[in-house]
Amino acid sequence: MENCGHRHFWFNFSIIWLALFLWISSLFQATPEGQMVFDRLLKACNEVVWHGESILVLNQIQVDPPYSKEDCKLLGAGGASGALNEGSLDRVKKIVAAASDR
Repeated sequence: MENCGHRHFWFNFSIIWLALFLWISSLFQATPEGQMVFDRLLKACNEVVWHGESILVLNQIQVDPPYSKEDCKLLGAGGASGALNEGSLDRVKKIVAAASDR
């Protein structure tokens, strides 16, 4: 019978964790357009994450709603890798534009 209390604890913990996860997930729902852009960027580059409603690419390029090429911006540009960053930004803009046209 002692195990019963242990199982009860983990069951309650699991239910609370699931409820918290579902609540947090409900706070942000990607728009279909945003999800389409995200998916296209993810195919081209593995380093793509959601950052609130924005999409963060390579930890250096942010794509804000409504997810057009004009909404792409370089974060923290400068240094010797500036040209590389600009090239990455141009590539992301092309991918976003192609995804937006569909």
